Amino acid sequence: MQGHEIQRIAIEAAERLPAAECSYPFGPEHQVYKVCGKVFLLLTELRGVPIITLKCEPQQAELHRVIYPSITAGYHMNKR
Repeated sequence: MQGHEIQRIAIEAAERLPAAECSYPFGPEHQVYKVCGKVFLLLTELRGVPIITLKCEPQQAELHRVIYPSITAGYHMNKR
């Protein structure tokens, strides 16, 4: 599955969530989805590669990165 296809699936899933809102607070190249004012999904491109950043609990994120090598820490999302 290619990056744009993954982004399309993520958008479709986000838009099915009750109270999910889409905005572009960081400019037209950064699509952001929020629920109750909290960001849970960001879509953009990094050096021409479509990416998504999906927020989850740190332990769950670490497990996903171990199981799926294509999953990396969110770009500019590490608060450590």
